[in-house]
Amino acid sequence: MKQNSDKDAKGAVGEAFSRPNTATRSSKPMQDHEVVWCSPPEASLRRTDEKRRTIEERERKMVELAKAHILSCGDFLLAPDLANHLGIQAELLSTALKKWEANHRIFSIEHDGFRLFPAYGFPSHGGDSPIPGLMDILSILCPMKDGWGLSFWFISPNGFLGGERPQDLLSTDVNRVILAAHDEAVGLTHG
Repeated sequence: MKQNSDKDAKGAVGEAFSRPNTATRSSKPMQDHEVVWCSPPEASLRRTDEKRRTIEERERKMVELAKAHILSCGDFLLAPDLANHLGIQAELLSTALKKWEANHRIFSIEHDGFRLFPAYGFPSHGGDSPIPGLMDILSILCPMKDGWGLSFWFISPNGFLGGERPQDLLSTDVNRVILAAHDEAVGLTHG
């Protein structure tokens, strides 16, 4: 009796292995007990696509969090608010900001249709124009980063700067920040 049940089980397994493609090629809906066989490359591609989608979703969430952090920290201001912060007439500053941004003396980020400018791009001890070395930094990084990319770079701890953030050293040690920008550009180019 046991031999017959072993033969039946072996026969069912053998039958399942002998017709692996019939379930996937037939036009009838699959039953719960049917086995679907994928070729190893097809299964691998599915896993790769799923991993890629998971990584892309994780990166998208990280970018959203980074943007939210930058917007909430108060370092980026609308032109009228920046003018107030600097003690300059808003109309004069707005005109100057357009010219400075075109010449890579300052950068901006766009949020909800508005341009915001980094307050740390101006001397902390006062002044009505961007920190002079900022133009050197932007000329190095602008070819490979947009405004948001620049804002991420300035706010992130930088290994070349001993873990300091570039924005914190901009007013006090701009030459080191310029060197860090060169290091970033070389890393992105050869990375």
